[in-house]
Amino acid sequence: MVEEVKAWDIDVRDTMIRIARECAEADGQAPLDEAARMRMRNNGLTGSQLWLDDNAGFALRHEAALDLAVVPEKRGQGIGSALAEAALDGVTSAWSHGDHPAARALAAKHGFTRAREMWVMRRPLADLPELVAEVAIRSWTDADRDEVLRVNAEAFRTHPEQGDMDAQNLADRMAEPWFDPTGLLIVPEETGSSASTGPRSTRRSWVRSTSSRPTPAPRAAVWGAP
Repeated sequence: MVEEVKAWDIDVRDTMIRIARECAEADGQAPLDEAARMRMRNNGLTGSQLWLDDNAGFALRHEAALDLAVVPEKRGQGIGSALAEAALDGVTSAWSHGDHPAARALAAKHGFTRAREMWVMRRPLADLPELVAEVAIRSWTDADRDEVLRVNAEAFRTHPEQGDMDAQNLADRMAEPWFDPTGLLIVPEETGSSASTGPRSTRRSWVRSTSSRPTPAPRAAVWGAP
């Protein structure tokens, strides 16, 4: 039975973690992205609404975007449809992390059409091309914060999940265990580069890639409401 969660507590948190873990183990892709996980961990349901179907699935709506997941052993029983019916009011986009075929079917059932795809691009750090002499690169310092946010907003102005990063969100990401300030590389404006700063961080998972060429990996499809 689908019910809206009115209060964020440890039981709700643990239920969400378990559902997400079981989905990730079966699908090879977590049903929530990093931003959603950080938001719930730091802010609970502030600005969001959550529906649960017992311990079988959840629908999480933040602003006008929807994430929905059903544990593998409960799929095909109408739970996804019931969660969608409960949560879709006001939703303009829905995520399918890993572009799961069941998510495509559910989106089509409710009149959503594919709006865009997101990809993760990986390559090893060995055999990098030579650095252009005119471009100076250095690691992040605290004095770079405002410029990193400005350039990020400009570079990703058509990518709302990345482009709306503010100082608090940046601080939250820097508090993550994977963050290493030496991997956040800055290109100063005086080098003549087209961007004054380059707010890109290198995670350890990228280093472990074994491909000798950039390797695209599907991450998510975003579906737009009718």
